[in-house]
Amino acid sequence: MTEEEKTEEKASTKKEHVCTVCGKVADATICQACEEKIRGEAFEKKRVIEKS
Repeated sequence: MTEEEKTEEKASTKKEHVCTVCGKVADATICQACEEKIRGEAFEKKRVIEKS
């Protein structure tokens, strides 16, 4: 087996990362869209609590 074949084999067995929230392919644990949604929800909850 040549070095090129070994590299191709590693690339083909490499797992794709998926978002833990929505399950779409992402570069990180949580995709950018879900991260923004979660931050927005947390900010809104904080605003409601502080307003009370």
